[in-house]
Amino acid sequence: MKNKNDELKNNLKEIILDFLTQLGLDADIEIADPVVGDKESGFGYVNVVLNGDNLGELIGYRGTMLESIQTVISLMLTKSLAKTGETLKYRVIIDINDYRNKREEYLVSHAERAVAEVLASGQEMELAPMRPSERRIIHLALKDHDEVETSSAGDGENRRVVIKPKSK
Repeated sequence: MKNKNDELKNNLKEIILDFLTQLGLDADIEIADPVVGDKESGFGYVNVVLNGDNLGELIGYRGTMLESIQTVISLMLTKSLAKTGETLKYRVIIDINDYRNKREEYLVSHAERAVAEVLASGQEMELAPMRPSERRIIHLALKDHDEVETSSAGDGENRRVVIKPKSK
């Protein structure tokens, strides 16, 4: 007898396979067991890893296409599950060819270079606008730094990290 997690994972795998087939792509798909948040939020999360050739176009510039695909796949899964009476909505988080780790390494490296510039010049520096998850990576990477502090500035899609020397 299949449990609820296996049914959800099989359903999600079919959605992703269909999506990739429509695009003429092929990938190895690994789906982790869903994680359900508190019942009040009404959301669960499912991590998916795709590995294969020619998947770079699914990532897009700085992951913007990947974010959009996650949204579409999440909506498709939620709609499919609603037909079975499931009221919980799932957010699908997709990683393609280890993109997320590589992006995190890049962001931390970028932050360290920015710190060097800030310390050399004594002036604050604003980084390019980033999504909340990417800003969080930078804030966490620099939170224990002795000589600089970070904050966020701007609104919406123009929100960015500001790195400035700590006042003495």
